[in-house]
Amino acid sequence: MGVWSFNPSYDIRIERKNPKAGTRGQPATLSWQLRTLSEFQGLLATTNTSSQATITLNDPTGAVMDAVNPQAMDAVTVRLRNRRGVVAGAWAGYVDECREIHDPSAGRTVSLKCRGPYKKWEVGRQSGGDVLALAMAGMRNVAGAEVVRYSARAVGYNPANITFDPVADSGTGLYPSIAQSTMTNPDQQTWSAPVQQMLASSGLEFFFDEDGYGHYRRVGFLGSGQKYIPQMYLAKKSGARRQRGPWWSRSGLGPPVAR
Repeated sequence: MGVWSFNPSYDIRIERKNPKAGTRGQPATLSWQLRTLSEFQGLLATTNTSSQATITLNDPTGAVMDAVNPQAMDAVTVRLRNRRGVVAGAWAGYVDECREIHDPSAGRTVSLKCRGPYKKWEVGRQSGGDVLALAMAGMRNVAGAEVVRYSARAVGYNPANITFDPVADSGTGLYPSIAQSTMTNPDQQTWSAPVQQMLASSGLEFFFDEDGYGHYRRVGFLGSGQKYIPQMYLAKKSGARRQRGPWWSRSGLGPPVAR
């Protein structure tokens, strides 16, 4: 019987659109890998709320602020490696707030408050044409998935990265609940407002997973006619036995485990 001693390995990356993109020799995005993690707290929930994360980085020399200078809406990805060498995503989203903290005991640190990809819906504003299009779509009771796809394109999120439950779609019912003030002042309504109204009236959920992919599905998906059977390891008659690997492994089998 062995005792595991494990120091998890991590990979934190920040990406930002290059303001000089289009210039000869300039990349489209700027990317930094951060290796001074002090603390990471992530929240993922299958509810109609945005996932959250707090990342604290040690920055004794000021290199993080000088070289990276994290800004709002910078893309953040956190990946972890377990003791068997399997690497998987732990959280993905955008920077919401960056603070530099000077503490006599802890030293100089950088704190990043982050939100999931749904932050794009929370800050994206509708145009006058968008409000009119939603009103007309609501009168026709257009499918809710089409509203999500339309809003995703409007806020700059690729709709192809959203998985839609094919039997969960329903009408939007948006027309009676659209505020009249948005017809004259669309800036009063972000894209999260009509999406949340549609989700509340249809009883569906829209959330993002640890890799930043969206899911539009029924509430309590696993309990609504979907079969879920926990999988145990696959044993062989000879040699080492193998455990069934996580969903992100290509082969579906983990590394050999000693008997």
